[in-house]
Amino acid sequence: MTLLERIGDGDEQAFAVFFREMAPVVRAHIRCILQDDEEALEVLQETFIRVWLQRDKLAAIEHLTAYIKQIAARQCFTVMQQNTLRKKRLEEHIPVAVVNNEGEHLLSYKESQKVLHEAVADLPAQRKQIYLLSRSKGMSTLEIASELNLSHSYVRNALSTAQQFIRERLRKAGKHLPVILLML
Repeated sequence: MTLLERIGDGDEQAFAVFFREMAPVVRAHIRCILQDDEEALEVLQETFIRVWLQRDKLAAIEHLTAYIKQIAARQCFTVMQQNTLRKKRLEEHIPVAVVNNEGEHLLSYKESQKVLHEAVADLPAQRKQIYLLSRSKGMSTLEIASELNLSHSYVRNALSTAQQFIRERLRKAGKHLPVILLML
């Protein structure tokens, strides 16, 4: 009795021998199509499950390797179609999530801006002027000191104090520092 006849009769040990002989060839074929080891392994398993289910026909098949490779190729294309559909479904849902997420970020940004403007408005006049020259006009502490006729160390300290005050206000309002760092 041949190996294929034994498999046809349901001999699982014979099928295990057959699998060990054929699996490397079939796996290489699958790997060329899918190029993903995890998916290739799944397709290999599914292919040999299908071969097992058709075991009573194996002895009559003339080109057995080609037959098994054909089953594997069909399985690969099924996996590729499923991946494409999955990707398409994800892409259809992503814009909604991104739009919602952008809306939340915009709202948070606007709230942070409001708290920031209120904190700046509450600064003492000279500290507020130093902060605005630094942030709005992009002036260095040396340039501010020169323009306002103040010492450089005073301007640095005033700017530092203003930033601490604003950060504390934002923290109390529950605003996170990464967003704030963009605004300061």
